[in-house]
Formats: sequence, C-alpha cells, structure tokens
Amino acid sequence: MLKDGSRILNLVLIVVAFNWTNPNARLPSFSSTYLIGERILLSWLALNQSRNDLWLTRYNVSTDDFALRIASDLDISNAGSFAWVIAVSDNEVLADTRFEFQFVPAGSYYNATAPTELASPAFNVMLVNQATSPNGSVAATTA
Repeated sequence: MLKDGSRILNLVLIVVAFNWTNPNARLPSFSSTYLIGERILLSWLALNQSRNDLWLTRYNVSTDDFALRIASDLDISNAGSFAWVIAVSDNEVLADTRFEFQFVPAGSYYNATAPTELASPAFNVMLVNQATSPNGSVAATTA
C-alpha cells in the first residue's frame, strides 16, 4: 500500500503525463516502438512555466542509470516539439529496450533517484534487425 504522499505524487504524474502528445500519453506505456536511427518528432502540450533540458532515460532505473541529454534549455510553458534521431548504442538497447523521455530543470543533471515529474509514456527502442526484445516486452520487425 502506498503512503498518502506517494498517492498524491502518483496522481500528479498521471496528470502531467497526459501533456505528452508523442509519445502519446493517451495510449498505454510501451504502445510506441522506435528503431535506432529513426527520426521521431517528440511533442507536448504546455507542461509548466519553466525552461528544461530533455533527457532520454532508462524506464527501469534498477537496470542501470543510463541518461542522455538530447536537448537543452527548452521552454515548456507552451506546446512544443523536438525532432530527434534515436542515437543510442546497440549495447544500451541490448541491456534493456525500455526508455522514457524526461524534462529536468535547465542546467541540471538527471537524477535516477529523484521523483519523476515530467516523464513521457514509456516506449521501446529496438535494433533495426531485432525481431524480439531482450526483455520480452515487445516484438518489432522492419519492412
């Protein structure tokens, strides 16, 4: 059972998560699967009145504390978007295919132990020729 403070935090996270339009927060986590090298357009509605850095982070921080800053000093007080080519190593994907995007105050470093406030829905990143996920969560193929 969650403590009252945890329950409140979880409710806030759900509300904030709906501001992501790609990955689509109206769909369950892991509804999106991307390939290394694929160009994606991340997008969100206004999140809060601040400037933030955008990080790619591991969904399961118990796997490791992988984090990659992919954009700096974004104004998230208005709806916005950011085009990004998925640039993670094969080894990172083989360790765990599950990732999420997170906004962190501009100039700060991602802290895996800090509460998550502005995270996207979780998604998978796959190798171009990977038929199934090493963690067994999805299957993806290329045409």
